[in-house]
Amino acid sequence: MENIRRAEPRDASRIAEILIFTKRANYRPIFQNDGVSFGEMQVFPLAQAYLEKPELLDCVWVYEQGFVKGMLHVEGQEIRELYVDSFFQGSGIGGALIEFAAEKLGARELFVLEKNPRAIRFYQRHGFRLTGERRPEEGTAEYVLRMERRCEPSGGKAVRIRKGVMEDAEELRALYRELEEDGVRYQPEHFVVGYRDDGFFQNIFASSTQDILIAEQDGRVAGFSHVMILEQKKVACLKPETLVYVQDLDVRADMRGQGVGTKLMEASKEYGLARGAGFIRTQVFPQNRDGIRFYERCGFREMMKTIECQLH
Repeated sequence: MENIRRAEPRDASRIAEILIFTKRANYRPIFQNDGVSFGEMQVFPLAQAYLEKPELLDCVWVYEQGFVKGMLHVEGQEIRELYVDSFFQGSGIGGALIEFAAEKLGARELFVLEKNPRAIRFYQRHGFRLTGERRPEEGTAEYVLRMERRCEPSGGKAVRIRKGVMEDAEELRALYRELEEDGVRYQPEHFVVGYRDDGFFQNIFASSTQDILIAEQDGRVAGFSHVMILEQKKVACLKPETLVYVQDLDVRADMRGQGVGTKLMEASKEYGLARGAGFIRTQVFPQNRDGIRFYERCGFREMMKTIECQLH
């Protein structure tokens, strides 16, 4: 999977070419709407949209072998798009992309056109099965079918939550690096990839008001949540309250989509309740759409926006 990487703005034209040309070839016989196939579906406007709004590429990955030959769009646990340039189909690129989506990104479901048996067979070869769910494709007379790929959570082995110890430091550093790389990608003007030394972890583990909660599976760190008990600022207009703050939360890329993050969040809430916290709070990058959806599923809602302005 060394040929697969995150999409970047420099990939915009190739991604647009692959999407437009393969969709046109695959779907024109089904929809029989040349106004859409040749009028609305154009390479330049799509590439321009990616360049003007690079956040559209946040959930897109590409297969590169000298140049981009395929693309993958995953949001949450759903594969939204998977396309390979027609010149390179049948060479294993599609299989590599779908296995990457399932194994590294935790993708477990997708929707496929009912009249696209070739795609259905492809997904079935890679462990997806038809669920029986069928729904109209919006704006058309066609239907899409839902497919899912089942897996035993964490390879069928239990995930347990415990407090972190110094022996976890090395695995935690790798997870922090994942978070910091996201920070650099989302807001390079503020973030760098740093190094968490032993002192960083020792201070947390020795504290009476913070901990790192570890999700452990088969003796390995699968994810963590850095939780802190905070008192509301003493300001005249604010109620005196105790809260639990999730400073950082991350799950190993190859274990996402298996409920590990949800277990960590449940443990974070329990940590706060046991210490008298009235609510739980965290922050999330606005570009991190998967993260926002995860927190919303866990009961969070937006309370305030942080805004800023560059001075130089």
